[in-house]
Amino acid sequence: MNQGRRLNEKIARILYNYESGILGVIFKPEAGMDDRLLTLQADGKSFSARPTSWGKNAMAASFRGVFLTDFSQPCCLADLAPSVMDVFEFRPSDFDLKNVPQDISTTGNAYLLASFPRSGSNFLQNIIRQSVTDIRCSSIYAGGRLSHQDVFLKSHNLNGAGVANEMSELWASSSGFKSTIVLVRDPRDMFLSCYDYVCNQLNQTIPPEHFLETDYFLGFFDAERGRIARHNRFKAVNSFQAYRQWLRFWVDQRVAGGQAQLVRFEDLVSPAGAGFRPVFDALGRVLPHELKGLDSLQSQYGSSQRPRGKAGGWRTAPENYRPIVDAVNDRLSDEIAALGYSL
Repeated sequence: MNQGRRLNEKIARILYNYESGILGVIFKPEAGMDDRLLTLQADGKSFSARPTSWGKNAMAASFRGVFLTDFSQPCCLADLAPSVMDVFEFRPSDFDLKNVPQDISTTGNAYLLASFPRSGSNFLQNIIRQSVTDIRCSSIYAGGRLSHQDVFLKSHNLNGAGVANEMSELWASSSGFKSTIVLVRDPRDMFLSCYDYVCNQLNQTIPPEHFLETDYFLGFFDAERGRIARHNRFKAVNSFQAYRQWLRFWVDQRVAGGQAQLVRFEDLVSPAGAGFRPVFDALGRVLPHELKGLDSLQSQYGSSQRPRGKAGGWRTAPENYRPIVDAVNDRLSDEIAALGYSL
């Protein structure tokens, strides 16, 4: 029992965010929690986290994916370092609870935004975030919990089974989506934007002529999202193969089968954002007279002066991008035409 009290005395606060599923333990500045691996037992599951700097002098450990439904059930926090072996039992209801709805049995609708990377999903969500107050926009990779508020989640997964795995692992949900929006962009502009992102944001050095052979999961995403993809047993595919798989499922099956609404990025960035009407219809919202944020494209990466978010920008791209444009034109000519873009 002395060991339990020792760990208890090191803790300044415990916070639990219902929507994000994050349980945070903030330690006092003098606690000395550097280089510790802590274990949390909650709701019959085990979680681990290492304390990191928090504020000016304190440290905090954030346990993610902790989706509790009964806050009165005890949780057990353990520091199992051989020289320490401290254990502390607590109930979240005794501490700070955040974003807990009055009725946790009621959840809002979930809407899906399916897109291949660099197709404008951040831009689209930014418009919705600024124009609609009763829907929460997030990436499916951020994780969280479906609550009383509607949520609009974006995913770059290649098919519906992958999205279902992401929802189960990251959102503790097996529920379906109220509606699905499939966002496409001219593949030539999209792949050029992908190249800028991978080289400049992820600091990878890839010759343009080899870019379509880049591993999709490990080349286009950070380590955590690549790990999630591998965990979900997806076979390794290059970016060209991945894009074709993505089109085959989301456009050829879901859109063609009437299960999803197709939206083109070029229509969204048209004057006055006229292409947003089907987006708002799919979300069950009324298109406002004026959309906010149309002039602020999101996630712009790259040190070059190549224009961002411009329809047909590939036509005037610098010469060093030409191998990518030529390869996409050659290998995806049928897909480009099927999406309504000129060759």
